[in-house]
Parts: sequence; structure tokens; C-alpha cells
Amino acid sequence: MATIRLETFGPGAAVVSNSTFVSKLKNAVATAVNGTVIDCTGYTGSITMTQNITVTRSVTILLGNITLTFTASGNLNMFNVQAPNVKFIGVSRSNTTNSGETATKFVMPAGRGYHIYAANPTSAVTTSANGLTIENIDFQGVKSTYTSLSGTVNYTYSGAGGIVIAEGNPNQAGSNISNILIKNVHVDSAKHHGIMIYGAITSRLVQCRVRNTAGHGYYITGSSTSVHLDTCYALSTDLAGFCLEGATYSALTTCAADNCSVGYWLRSSRGINLTSCGAEASTINSNILPNNLGLTLQSTGGAVAINDIGSDNINFFKGTSYLITGGESNSLISCYSKDPGNRAGQTTYANSRTSHITLAGSTTLNRIMTPLFAGTSPVKYKLKLVPIGSSFPDKNIIDYGNFTYDSTNPEPADLQDMLPVADIFNQNNTNVYISFD
Repeated sequence: MATIRLETFGPGAAVVSNSTFVSKLKNAVATAVNGTVIDCTGYTGSITMTQNITVTRSVTILLGNITLTFTASGNLNMFNVQAPNVKFIGVSRSNTTNSGETATKFVMPAGRGYHIYAANPTSAVTTSANGLTIENIDFQGVKSTYTSLSGTVNYTYSGAGGIVIAEGNPNQAGSNISNILIKNVHVDSAKHHGIMIYGAITSRLVQCRVRNTAGHGYYITGSSTSVHLDTCYALSTDLAGFCLEGATYSALTTCAADNCSVGYWLRSSRGINLTSCGAEASTINSNILPNNLGLTLQSTGGAVAINDIGSDNINFFKGTSYLITGGESNSLISCYSKDPGNRAGQTTYANSRTSHITLAGSTTLNRIMTPLFAGTSPVKYKLKLVPIGSSFPDKNIIDYGNFTYDSTNPEPADLQDMLPVADIFNQNNTNVYISFD
């Protein structure tokens, strides 16, 4: 495997000049032999990028204690990945923003695209970024703000940043993207979702932190399978901290979601295990949400619209820790929920949809095993089984001891004093199996 030091590559050999960093890197990633390691660790401090960089070779980019600030005008992405087995390896990430710690940082001001966009820019291109690795990097962006008019999103402020990774030819047979590894990265504020992965298989996210996003913190969609999120953290997301949509046989292990509108959302997913995960102080989203955030991917089959919210789901972002809508055979194992609705110490609840766990719509054969509820935030019901349209949950199993139970239909109106009603609400008394002491 060949290694080149960036300062000795191309014009201005052996001279480390921040002013030539971008031109040298653009040249290196466009001309280096596949498998080359491009060592950029000789460059430190702050560098302004006025051009974006498209990576068309299978290269490893090593970065040191450097801050790259992307100032190119227009809705451009900082790095476009158009090759397999590309690796971005930094020196470290900070634990909090502007902490002064040694770190590799990618910074984007508002009104731009994403930090890393590994998806096809046009419907004519079908290159897959299999094997993409991103490690030890801070991604600092700006959160978008929006309102909704008749379910359509209207951006009042266009942010920037985040990571988007998609299969080579979205929704076409045989185009899954494999062996993605995102490890020890910190996404602080993002244009839409913090980390969005579409159509992945056999991929991992490890020890990542995502905060302050206009969408989901982590969004795994596009019929992804065999994806593992391990010890990842979501904080202060406008939508779900973790959302797996249409995913199968995947897992979340010892993850945490704090101050998110929903902690974990399994949407039309099957065979997902959440083991020893936790959600605390999930917040009630008072905004009128749009049906989706207006994102699209390019495919030979036409543009693929991303349905990241859905008109049937816009009223669920009310501080629930765990939400399952549709799908089947998912398990929540020893999962922890504390203070949903973020009203610790209050005597009344704020919204009837807030709960520790909600199962909604045509979701079946799920198992809630030994959940642990904590805190002092009052909720109307701790666990809820409710319809979406005419579809009800069916044949779900819940471990819960010494409970009170409400099976009325329709759901009772909020009490005037907004006091809790019961532990479990099973609207219309649908089939549910509850084990208890």
C-alpha cells in the first residue's frame, strides 16, 4: 500500500503551506492509485476551504490536529465520496463543542450542504461507497429551522452539515451499501439528520455522539439490514434520537438518547433488538411538524423521496422514550426510560401522547422484556397500545408487574387537571400478553 505525504505531493513539494492544502488534496484524491494512504497530518491549525472536494479513488485520508472550515458559496457538500473503500481518519474528536481538546474538525456555516455526502449526485451515476470509514472527527454544522404549511416543509433558516451515506442505486435490486464503519465521531448540529444511512448492510456505528439536529439524530432507512449501533449517544434532536425505518435484523446496544422528541423509533422494522439502551428527559415537540423534510436521493429509477416523518406520525413526537409503529418481532431488552416529557417533579402531565413506551399501528409480535421506568415526570399512561388509522397493535408481549389497566375505546379525554390515569392503555382491548408478579 503506497503512502504519500501531502506536503510532498505535486507543486510546492516539501512545503507545508495551509494555502495550498485544498489544491494539493484535490489533486491527490483525483490522481492517486487506489489503496493509497494520503497523509495530511503535517497540516495543523485552521484552514479555510473555498472549494469542495470529490473523492474518486479508494484512498485513506489521514488528518491531524486540524480545523477545516468550509466557506464555499452555494448548497455544496464539503466532501463528495464517489468511490468504494474511502477512509477519513482523524486524530480524535472532542467530547463537547469548542472544548479546546485536540481534535480533527470539519466546520460548516449555514446555507450549505453536508460534511460528507456519499451518495450519487445524479441519476446517471451508480457508484457505491462500500467500505466507507469515518473515524475520530468532529463535525460542526448549523441546525435548520422550519415550519409546516399543510404538511409541507418551509425552511425559515437553512442550516448545514451532517453525514449522508446511501446505496449506489437507491431502491434498485442489488445496490445495498456494505461495510460502513463510523467510529468515534461527534456531529454537533446538522442541516437535517445527524447521520443518515440508506440501504446499508453489515455496517457499524460505534461510540458516536450526535446532538442538536433538525431531524433524527441517527436515521437508518432504505431497507437496511445487519446494522449495529454500539454505545452511541443522541442529544437534543427535533425528531427521534434513533430512527430505524424499514430495517431488519439489526441491533442497538447500550445507546443513550437525552432530550429528544422521541428517544428510539422503530418504524416498520423487523427483528430489531434494543439491549440495555436508555432514554432520559425526552422533550415534547410543540412545533407543527411537516410530513417530511423534503430530502431526495438520485436513482436510475427516478428521484427517491425520503419519507422521514410521515403524515400518520407527526403527533407522536411528544417526549416518548420508545416508539414502535408497524413492523414485527422487535425486542426491547432491559431498556431504561426516565422522565418522558421532561417534567421531573411536576404534578400533572403536559401531553396525552407522552409515554415511556408506545406501540402504534399494525405492529405485532414485539417483546418488551423487563423495562425499567424511573423519574418523576407524570404521564397519562406509562405504556400505550394505540391505532394508526384502522390498524391496531396485535399479539405483543410485555413484562410489567403490578399494573393498572385501561382498555377503553376511544381513549379517554385529557382530564382537566391532566393527572395520570393508569399504567397501561390498550385501546379497544387488542390482543396483548402481559406477564406480571
